[in-house]
Amino acid sequence: MKRYTWLTLLVLTAVQAAGGQLKVRMFNSHYYVPYDPAIMQFGLTPEEAQRRLLRWMNTPGLQLRLIGVTASSPIKLENLSTGVNTYYPYWYAGTEPSYLFVDNYGREYVVAIVPTELWVYRDPSALREDEGEDSSQWLPREQLRAVAQQFFAQRVPNFLALPNEIDERYGFLGVHVLYQGVLQMRVAWVKVHKRLGVVKECYWFDPGEPAGLSAIPTLSQQQARQLALAFVSQMPGVLSAEVDESTYRIGFGIYSDELGTSRLVWSFPIVAELDTDAPPTVAQSYIIVVDAHTGDVFVYDEIIGARVERKARGHSERSASKRIEARIMKIYFGDTDASKLFMLPPLEIDGVVYLHVGWLRSPLFGKSASRVEYDTSRREVRVTLNKNQWRLTEGSKWLLSDRGRVALPYPVRRIRARMYVPVSAVERITGWRVEVTGDRIVLQRAKTNVPR
Repeated sequence: MKRYTWLTLLVLTAVQAAGGQLKVRMFNSHYYVPYDPAIMQFGLTPEEAQRRLLRWMNTPGLQLRLIGVTASSPIKLENLSTGVNTYYPYWYAGTEPSYLFVDNYGREYVVAIVPTELWVYRDPSALREDEGEDSSQWLPREQLRAVAQQFFAQRVPNFLALPNEIDERYGFLGVHVLYQGVLQMRVAWVKVHKRLGVVKECYWFDPGEPAGLSAIPTLSQQQARQLALAFVSQMPGVLSAEVDESTYRIGFGIYSDELGTSRLVWSFPIVAELDTDAPPTVAQSYIIVVDAHTGDVFVYDEIIGARVERKARGHSERSASKRIEARIMKIYFGDTDASKLFMLPPLEIDGVVYLHVGWLRSPLFGKSASRVEYDTSRREVRVTLNKNQWRLTEGSKWLLSDRGRVALPYPVRRIRARMYVPVSAVERITGWRVEVTGDRIVLQRAKTNVPR
């Protein structure tokens, strides 16, 4: 292992001598750049990722070697030389910057740099072997299933003994664990080569046990349903909204995002009819998720990106009064889409874009020591970030700090019992630039000198 360490140091020295530009390289089918701790500070260190893999693989004699930081596109690696100190949330390891390891058997491991266990295992030799289109060449289904189960049993003791749901669609064995009788997004699937009978690929996502999260909902399905419908009804141009289970069913379970935030949620497939100048009526479909404890509402997915035609119908489920018409915005940290995180989405109200104050504690800003506190008696938010303290009050246009006060162009607002601040306040507090383009709010890190 020592000679690999010295090799890495020599490569880094050569890179820095060339002017600090990290050259994107290829390893098998992976783009990668050498890992440099001086300019790459992620949510997970290579040593922590390696310990996870060794614990999970549970294979005596297994040796791991770090190749570098990988991503699905070389473009996503080119800016790592400018200084990185943040997480890259994404559901599939390797799409955004991740660690690439190889073991002494030639197998590959791509580990996401987020704090949850999220990674992919591949056996290149098995992936290169053709399975053949003739099913008569394949091993019996029971034998393939036994290989997958043995793979799990060797690496996650008692995993298959737990209450779970096994899904054999799409040509792989998938396991979704039940937590206190509720479906939890702790997912593993494994693909077995149908002709050779060896594991060729495995995906693993484990946010850990949701400590302190009750599986008994505070809100009933009907209460959550009304919150979801009211949320969609406040979108601009929406005439009516209804739950439509013709394609997707109402869901209930514990779900976790890539940063490890777990929530007990109801999910509803909703069709919204849009206001148009002439018939036929146009509709848009969504998956709306409601926190079963807090009532927080999220747009989890747009089922149909293009508009679809539907017959006109009554507006019986439309919100009785539209006190606020809010356009839902998507949020990006640089090129990283953070819209799927379990955080309240940005809103555009009367042409002004607001961000929920909870975003100010996000590790995506690269500051793990941030703190956001809400004083209900004063309706005041106190934010500690970058060793500075800030105060904002509902309805006020002033941003207060120990250094004085700054006038904001728009006041702090309270929407559905949650505090929202105009993006100008976010820029002042975090030091990041905020750009609003179309339905996107993009936060860009202010340029800093690269540490040497």
